Amino acid sequence: MTLPPPPRQMAGNIPNLFLSPSARKRRARLHPWIFSNEIEHSLEVEPGSLVHARFRDGKECWTAYYNPRSLIAARVLAAGEIFIDTAWMEERLRAALAHRESLRLNREAVRLVHGEADGLPGLIVDRYGPVVVLQSLTAGMDRLLPMVAEVLDSLLAPDCLYARCDSEARSLEGIDLFRRELSGALPGPVTVDCHGIRFEVDVAEGQKTGLFLDQMENIQALGWFAEGASVLDACCYTGAFAVTLARLGAASVEAFDSGEAAILQARRNAELNAVRQARFSRANVFERLPELVRDRREFDIVNLDPPAFAKRKKDVENALRGYRELNRRAFRLVRGGGLLCTSACSHNVTEAALLDMLVLAARDAGRSAKLIEIRGQAADHPPLLSAPETRYLTCVVLRVG
Repeated sequence: MTLPPPPRQMAGNIPNLFLSPSARKRRARLHPWIFSNEIEHSLEVEPGSLVHARFRDGKECWTAYYNPRSLIAARVLAAGEIFIDTAWMEERLRAALAHRESLRLNREAVRLVHGEADGLPGLIVDRYGPVVVLQSLTAGMDRLLPMVAEVLDSLLAPDCLYARCDSEARSLEGIDLFRRELSGALPGPVTVDCHGIRFEVDVAEGQKTGLFLDQMENIQALGWFAEGASVLDACCYTGAFAVTLARLGAASVEAFDSGEAAILQARRNAELNAVRQARFSRANVFERLPELVRDRREFDIVNLDPPAFAKRKKDVENALRGYRELNRRAFRLVRGGGLLCTSACSHNVTEAALLDMLVLAARDAGRSAKLIEIRGQAADHPPLLSAPETRYLTCVVLRVG
């Protein structure tokens, strides 16, 4: 291991973090976050230190980690005054792994830990065959990483345990970005099988941890309609939708993405699966869709999966304007009776707001649409019921008239 030992503070002397009355509603709902305006006074402790969060007039207590630099000041680990040690961490991780085993997912790439939903806020763990990749998003989880790494190595015995702690979210915590092997050696790109489709994954350089696992079941759902279809995959990343639909019988697939590395990887994934009817190109979605409309192109299936436009609440209005422009074009590219599959990956854009936007986009395009299905993130990415912010992906499938 290359990580430092756990801080001494974890063995005891945990300070109290007194909450203001404004925190009562969130605590009553068992939301795992405590915001900086919900505490009485800031504590002078190291970012990520453990605290006992409580109200002065009550007996309830929550063990949390605390960062005085962050808007989300504390994240709850457990109810009560809990001793956070390796045994506690192993119990949490075993429960997370048991949930994934119960899903019986037909893929070698699986999210094993999904932050708040698994009682480990700020921690993401993905498995790609023999390689396990983790992300720590917070100062508090950084301090727990030695435990996490020890337990994951013990339970999973991966060839390599790799830390991809380079998310932009870490800047909100005031902590440095880093990538490194925690155990074993990263062999380079890893090839995994997902629902019978092979993907080469670059866990060190790819977006997120290398593959958009949250869309995996949505890809399979759209695959039911692939036989004989002409497909447009906009913002295709490394080709998961495009390659899968081609393998499931699509007659032709056109796919594009703005990232050069993504397109090169998509072409390799097509080769891995002997896919010959898919063409990949590099393009900006705001430029390519209008070009296709001007050329009067039509497709049986259009898949639109743009990046998150609303990472903050103040971005929502502009984000919806951007989504509306893209979906207006996408509606015009769907052949009558065809399908539009469109996604938004930001919890700030609610399902209701997305559907309202689609109504306007369809009207702008002069098209009618039937709602076939509303889907979310894959079952190995479960939202926490008490934290609506953890439900971030909405995938809408429409039949376009």
